[in-house]
Amino acid sequence: MAADDTDYTKFPITARDTIFEVGDSTFQVENKFPMTDNPYGSRLSSQIALPISERQNTKNYHLLGFAPQRALQAEDLNEIQERFMVNNTLTQQMWSNWNSFNNMQMCEFGPGWFGTTPLHPYEWKSNIRYLDEFIYAPGNADDLIFEKPKNLITIDHKEFFDNVPGGGFRSNYTIQLTLNPGWYYINDTYTTSSTHDSSGFKYWYYLKETIHSEEIVVDVVFRINPFGYTVTSPSHPEEIYIENNGTCDVHVELPFGIILDDINYVSGGEFQSGDSDSGADRVEIKIKPKLGSGTSSDRTPSYIGYVTFETPCPFPGSGATIGFIRAKYLNNVPLDLSSLNRVDGMDLDTTIAGNQENYENTILPDATTEFI
Repeated sequence: MAADDTDYTKFPITARDTIFEVGDSTFQVENKFPMTDNPYGSRLSSQIALPISERQNTKNYHLLGFAPQRALQAEDLNEIQERFMVNNTLTQQMWSNWNSFNNMQMCEFGPGWFGTTPLHPYEWKSNIRYLDEFIYAPGNADDLIFEKPKNLITIDHKEFFDNVPGGGFRSNYTIQLTLNPGWYYINDTYTTSSTHDSSGFKYWYYLKETIHSEEIVVDVVFRINPFGYTVTSPSHPEEIYIENNGTCDVHVELPFGIILDDINYVSGGEFQSGDSDSGADRVEIKIKPKLGSGTSSDRTPSYIGYVTFETPCPFPGSGATIGFIRAKYLNNVPLDLSSLNRVDGMDLDTTIAGNQENYENTILPDATTEFI
């Protein structure tokens, strides 16, 4: 079998570095952009189309800046052409992915909204039968051949159940947003109250490592008298939207998305070629995850969607959580239930009274505080 270092999380910009052994012969196959090799020398392939073993070297350069009195490099011009093709390819693939899940009837609008859109809404599939069957074959379960793609968005959470004095029940949730490696279509969002410069442009961004938000605690209480649900966030009361609290029609939105760092200009001195002293500068984008409305932040988040809770009346009864945790994208498409990751070892929407010890002993990953 081939020694495959292909990074399918970058599909359709499939970063490939595969060594085949045929008899006594060994040969290598790479995915290359058309203008990578001499004499064209585009650097985009070395910034984006990298296999798993080199994923950490991926760069999110989005624009090239040409300054006066600098030599104009052919490599930079060729990179611009290839970058245009990459952006166009990803945008068309995004529309294909979202349409392929037959969810357009429930959409309030399509992908590419004013916020951040993942390349695919659910677990990644190429929709190419032979490729999907190969990637998801049982023998590949240990990821020894290559890393299998995941849902880009995961809502990690833990929960415990207890009784409420005076008649009622409560589910105590701790929630964390996880973003997995893959492509995200990011809108450089802004509001009139933003203290940061913002263009409103959309950028394709490749996340090269798994990142986690800070944790937010949410309590969902069901009371018999008065009859209804009450939702609060003891840890972040200003970061959650709640309407019709105390009723069976309570509506909850805990937004999630990303925050962009200020624009980083990378000196063209790092892109020198031939006799020129400097190439074009690069404009680099970095992000970190955000769970909550962002009212405590001085930069408006670029939202992906929101966590909510289903609050059925009458109460479903023994063994069920109080308020079923769910999530939706901004365009009203639900996240798949596989994205709702119960990390305390129990099944989604089920609970056992008195398991607070298990809840407290379950530790979520540290929050990502640096921009990636």
